[in-house]
Amino acid sequence: MAEMDFEKLLSGEGIAQDAVPEGTYTFRVLDARSHEGKGNGTVFLDLEVVDGPLAGSLTQVSLFIPDGKGNNPRGAAFRFAKKVAGFNLGPELGRAMNGGKPAPILAEALVDQVFEGEVDVQGEGQYAGSNNLLSSKPADDATPVPEAKVAENVTEESTVTTADEALPF
Repeated sequence: MAEMDFEKLLSGEGIAQDAVPEGTYTFRVLDARSHEGKGNGTVFLDLEVVDGPLAGSLTQVSLFIPDGKGNNPRGAAFRFAKKVAGFNLGPELGRAMNGGKPAPILAEALVDQVFEGEVDVQGEGQYAGSNNLLSSKPADDATPVPEAKVAENVTEESTVTTADEALPF
């Protein structure tokens, strides 16, 4: 995880001040923080646009992780799947996430990943004016699957879900 420079934080330098305009961009995940809460938690991502006229622009998005018990807002699993489709997570991470508290595991695996993401700008509510990640797909220069990071989180109790089985979220 990235170190925090409080002088920069308090001056507003180096943090996302505004959302990028609605559209599709190639992003790099600069930092990811996990929060345990509803469902299986939330991961907050600091993103940088890596190419095009907005290269270097910063924004922040969040990923709500649905739980495997069906206690989720309607469509949460579908939206989560669309949002993480572009990340190179590998099957080991899926098995590790089935084991309990997936937010910290997912946050660690997402740092430095490059992906193509579609974002919009939220129009109302608490997060008005901030970006919302709608979907992702692998970028042309996608980051390799971080197998070493996730292998240490796999336990003997992990299970594998096949295409014929229901997903846990």
